Amino acid sequence: MPIDPMNLAATAKMTFKAVFVSLSLWNGTTGQLATDYWFDPIHGNGGTNSDSGEEEWYINSNYAATQSIKPWTIENKTLLLTLDIAPANIRPLIGGYKFTSGEINTFHDFSQTYGYFEMRAKVPAVDGMWSAFWLRRENSTWPPELDIMEILGRDPTTLHVNCHTRINARHGAGGGNLSETTPVTIPDASLAFHDYGVDWEEKTITWYFDRQAVARIPTPVDMHQPMYIQANLAGGGPWAKDIDMSKLPASLAIEYIKAYKEFPGGGQAKKDLGSGPDPVSGLLLVADNEPNQVLQGTPRSDTFIAGDNSVVMEGNGGRDRFVFNDIPINPGQITDFDPGLDWIDVSQLLAAAHYRGTQPFSDGLLSIAPTVDGGSELHFYPRRVKGFCCDYTIVKLDHVLPSQLNLAEDFIVK
Repeated sequence: MPIDPMNLAATAKMTFKAVFVSLSLWNGTTGQLATDYWFDPIHGNGGTNSDSGEEEWYINSNYAATQSIKPWTIENKTLLLTLDIAPANIRPLIGGYKFTSGEINTFHDFSQTYGYFEMRAKVPAVDGMWSAFWLRRENSTWPPELDIMEILGRDPTTLHVNCHTRINARHGAGGGNLSETTPVTIPDASLAFHDYGVDWEEKTITWYFDRQAVARIPTPVDMHQPMYIQANLAGGGPWAKDIDMSKLPASLAIEYIKAYKEFPGGGQAKKDLGSGPDPVSGLLLVADNEPNQVLQGTPRSDTFIAGDNSVVMEGNGGRDRFVFNDIPINPGQITDFDPGLDWIDVSQLLAAAHYRGTQPFSDGLLSIAPTVDGGSELHFYPRRVKGFCCDYTIVKLDHVLPSQLNLAEDFIVK
């Protein structure tokens, strides 16, 4: 079964996930995301893409002299890649460039051959900005390059999807490079977050906007080796045009970046408790009931004990179990729940309410409701002798719609 972006839980396995409760930057040894090009020294002063005439300089998080400039920050669980005017005292350290900006890549941490790659983001509608999300060859040769999303600040209603390849890779003869660009008309991408994805397979490459296919080409012969992920906010140059300095700083806002691979044999991996969170393979994380505590998991399979006071739980990969054993004073929050992989365990909560059935949703004790920001809430309605008592919100799931949840598979009730 091919990957279906509208049903990822049943058709694909998540292989990479970056969500932004915190920021894990590459320091030369560990870290999820690098802030500089692979070929630059780990403690070098950063770099830019001079071949395209860009006017920004990407700050390297490991260069001490410019650490006062932080173009990659987190605000409300969203990563901001920010382009701004470079302070005068910084310019001699960055080749005299007038602007600083941020880029992130997974060169040191993750690459993959084929699969579905997706970023949820909102772009800046500022002249001169150039937002991009793309894949590059793991061995660093160019081409190929697969541009999942490029949007110019002066035209936020046009999505550009591109494939850069060798001419002889597509047409069987000749030399040089070929760029295949498809402009797609979309709603104003600066007004809301949208999903930008590509399904790169052995025979075809399909681009998606909000998980709807918008373009497709045959896979070139030089796109069958691992590629890594990159996202950045560029500025200026012949394509993006002059930067409107009066509207700086400007930011590309990213809620998450994820990658998936098709299940082996095209089938869904069986989801059962035997393949679930294991104290040996993952961590046991227990909230201390202080408000707004953050529990950060690992790429392994972890178990979270939610407590009762607005704990924020970040899975960070694996097949995680989120346990709710009491009615919270304030609801918890899961930043990256993965339907089809993770579980919400409400068995102890239901037992405390003296529920002995096996269908709490159809029996009216639990319900899932959408939130205004594109997520879900789990509600609990404990019974009194003569009927239902109250409506308690147990947990909020970021970026997961009720329609994406399987009530029989994603919840542990006994």
